[in-house]
Amino acid sequence: ARECIAINAEFGNRRQLVESVTIEAMLQCLLAEFPESKASFERVRNEARRSGNVLHEAWGWCGEGEVLFRQGEPAAALRALERAAEFLRGQTNNTEEVRAHGIAGIVQWHLGRRDAALASARQALDLLARFTCTTPSTLEGFAGAAETLLRAWEAGDADAASPARDACRHMRRYTRTFPIGAPRTERLLGLAAQLSGKPSQARRCWERSIASARRLGLDLEFALTLHDAQRHGLTAGEPWQTWLAEARRWCAARNIPPFAGT
Repeated sequence: ARECIAINAEFGNRRQLVESVTIEAMLQCLLAEFPESKASFERVRNEARRSGNVLHEAWGWCGEGEVLFRQGEPAAALRALERAAEFLRGQTNNTEEVRAHGIAGIVQWHLGRRDAALASARQALDLLARFTCTTPSTLEGFAGAAETLLRAWEAGDADAASPARDACRHMRRYTRTFPIGAPRTERLLGLAAQLSGKPSQARRCWERSIASARRLGLDLEFALTLHDAQRHGLTAGEPWQTWLAEARRWCAARNIPPFAGT
């Protein structure tokens, strides 16, 4: 991504420059390089203002929302996502709408706004059912919708079970195209299995999530999976206890969820 950024900056290819910076910013977020990711998304917005590209401005705000959420600041994340929504108004861009609605769903869930969260998740799921929205940028949209519906199911909303399974199928489809989604997909499939009364299957999914997170160097995904497994009492014995201790140390050192301060 950095080589593409340098080439596009040198030759003044603004659209390709913004696309390259956006990809770099998303990778930085996945790698938990949050200050760098936030700065990259700010650069996306600055480039968008210079060119007058409203959609790119939405990209930048949506990305900042993703970063703030991962840093444990859901209220600030929602404000950034609301700015993204302002720039998306009147636009016709299904992929960015999926991204915005999906991440807004899980952010609002963490803020206790359950009705709004489910509405956002269902909007994303509706778009996924009607359009092909599988691009690198839509990982958080696919995953946010799925996780929101799974959390609702987990909280006792039986009506969320079927759409949650649908959302997980969309996550599988995403990962077949973009393997970087594998840790998240297996984590959410594990949660779906656990909620379906299949703890052995859940544990196997979470083991695959951990293996792919290790292979891809995605320490935050590793920690998120361990957190879900712990919440459901599936971290007894080794190597689970060693993994859990490692995830706690990693999050505590950065003061970020899901194990901040532990």
